[in-house]
Amino acid sequence: MLCSRELIQPILLRATFFLVLSSRSSQGFSIAPHISPCPVVTRNLVAPFPTMTTSKSFRTALRGGASDEVSPGEAPKQEANGDYLVQYVLIRKDLPWPAGSVVAQGCHAVTKALWEYKEHQNVIDYCGQINSMHKVVLGVKDRKQLEKFAGRLEEAGLLHCIWVEQPEDTPTALATLPYPKSTIGPLLKKLPLLQ
Repeated sequence: MLCSRELIQPILLRATFFLVLSSRSSQGFSIAPHISPCPVVTRNLVAPFPTMTTSKSFRTALRGGASDEVSPGEAPKQEANGDYLVQYVLIRKDLPWPAGSVVAQGCHAVTKALWEYKEHQNVIDYCGQINSMHKVVLGVKDRKQLEKFAGRLEEAGLLHCIWVEQPEDTPTALATLPYPKSTIGPLLKKLPLLQ
């Protein structure tokens, strides 16, 4: 259940943003008639404020604090040894569906993994670098191979999520949590990139 602060904060942010844009409209900026009620601030809506690229940076700017977000074009945070966080997505190649539906399976798996483990430090760090994420999408032959690699990840203690498409009730894709490339890469290096 959402607390009242979580319900009111997005509304206040939208109202504040609208007021800021309204005050700017007399200075040559116009307000698009199709502003969405969605609490996400898009790049187009923040054009008068080029340093703000996401709703997180907008909230930070409203509070007067400094943003720890990576700017577009800035390199992702790397460890001293040059390692960086990467999220792997494994998608079955034997699915008899159109390409868009197959890609959606990977998207579902990624969303599930990031949502279920949203408080994991790797997820927080990875999403904090929203403009410079690293993902590798690999293809697996079939359900058996998908489950085999899920088992390998479990043995290594690496968290992941498998997306099970309904109503077919079939596992279609797997997404790992973001991990340093040196940690997870060797386990999956034999799989080909999804074609």
